[in-house]
Formats: sequence, structure tokens, C-alpha cells
Amino acid sequence: MKQAARLILICSCATDLIVQEMPSNILKSWGSPAYFNHTIYYVGASDVLKAFSITNAVIGTTVMSNTLVYGSTGASPSVSANGASNGIVWAVDVVNRVMHTYNATNVALEIGSGQSLGSAVKFSTVTIANGKAYVGTTNAVVVFGLKTPTITAQPQGVKVIAGNNITFSVTATSTAAPLRYQWFRNNNPLLDQTNASVTVTNVQVTDGGAYNVVVSDNVGSALSVIAVLNITGITKNSDGTVTVAFLGTEGQTYHLEATTNIDAAGSWQMLPGSATNAPRGGLWQFTDSEAMNYPERFYRSVSP
Repeated sequence: MKQAARLILICSCATDLIVQEMPSNILKSWGSPAYFNHTIYYVGASDVLKAFSITNAVIGTTVMSNTLVYGSTGASPSVSANGASNGIVWAVDVVNRVMHTYNATNVALEIGSGQSLGSAVKFSTVTIANGKAYVGTTNAVVVFGLKTPTITAQPQGVKVIAGNNITFSVTATSTAAPLRYQWFRNNNPLLDQTNASVTVTNVQVTDGGAYNVVVSDNVGSALSVIAVLNITGITKNSDGTVTVAFLGTEGQTYHLEATTNIDAAGSWQMLPGSATNAPRGGLWQFTDSEAMNYPERFYRSVSP
């Protein structure tokens, strides 16, 4: 019978030190969790890798998990990253003596098929340094890296007006060909996009987001950097609403104003609920639910 455990946040307060308990989402563990970019990664005994979001010192109720079940000792995950991006979660499967790697923003996606360790030691923790992952076994130190395949040209972000065509591409080399590709948008795999490039035709606001690709060969996998597709323009939706996208400065506050006559002084009116801070990449958008009531409407973004 699996024994339940609690994931507990503790503060340095003068009174009650327990901020939050989550008794139902995890099992007991002989290791420790890892933290990266507002996410806690945890592997309980005879359980799967789970990722818990954390905001303002509160653990979220939505849990992202993988399907691979670890052994009775669980695992102590580690995270490698390039600053706050391209995070990879590393965990040792002691029972099967292999290393597993996952996309840190979506642990359901395993980006390594499981590299053999030869032998394994209980409670092993992966050490990350200088772009490599080190794990001790019973008779050696095994070093992992993304040497094969190697991405030599990363996909680049694009800023376009709606209606244009764009292409993202990647170049990679390998000592264990053939190379295989899988493109993703906002961490979701793109159907049938398994070549070195991906083209989006007649780009619309809804196509915007973060694109990247996993390049694999017969030895391992490499995860590209994120290329952001920013689209500015106006898209009329099937329900009569209009989605307006503007490119601003990341983190800066904006709101949307509309008018039916750009020549009339004082006719611009702020659209309720449109105030926002521009997200990463600067692209922000707002859907005007009242657009169907006007035969013609003009928009502008304003930063107070």
C-alpha cells in the first residue's frame, strides 16, 4: 500500500511556521524536490515525476506529471537551464539504472529516452555544472551533456503583420544520425511538423506564441531555444468579435482605445478590461466583444 506524504511550505514567522500542506498529491520520498522558475519538482516513492506551480508562496492545485513510475526510493530531481529558459529536469531511475530528462515547462514531455548508467546508487542526486550533468554510480561518475545532437543554428524570433508567412528553422549536427525533429508551439507538439523547418502561412493573431523544436538522434536529444512569434494586427473572429494585437515593451502597462471616427476630436474611448502589462516578447492582445455592434471601428494602444 502506498503511503501518503505532505508537501509543506514553511515560513520564518514568529508563530505558525506552516504556510500550506498538500497531503493528497504526493507519496513519501527518500529524496528532496527541486525548484526552478516558480515550479517545484517532486518524485515520491513508487510514483511519477510531478511539477507543482508556486505563486506568491502558494502551491497551485494544478499538477503536471509524467507517466513513468520510479522505484520505491523515488528520486531527487535536478534542473539545468540557461538562466530562466530552456530548463531540463534530470532524475535517476535507480531500479532500471537509467537517467531520464524532461522539459521543465512540461514534464509530460520526456526529451531523453533514458540513458543507461551501467549501475546506480540509491538516493543519487544529479549535479549540474558547466552545461553537463554528473551522477555517481557504484564504480564511476557518469557525465551527460547535449553533445549529440548539437544545435548549431537556433530558430529566431519573428515580428510580423497578420497575413504574412513565416518560417522557423534549426540546423543541427550529429554523430549518431539520422536526425529527427519535432516542433512545438507553447509546449504543445505541432502535428506532422517533423522537419528541420516549420512554416506558418497567412499568420493570424492566434498563431502567435513560443516555438521551439526537439532534435533527436540515436543517442539523445537537444532542445532548441524558444523563438517567439509576435503578430500585430486585427483578426475578426467567427462570432463577430475582434482580436487586436499590439507589440509593446515587455512589462510596460498598456490599454486599448477605440473609435468609429478617427477625425473626431475626443472620440477615442478606453475599452474596459483592456489594461494589461505586456508579457514576455512584448506582444499583447485583447478581444473586443462589442465590435459586432459597429460596422467600422478603429483601435490604438496607449501607455499611460
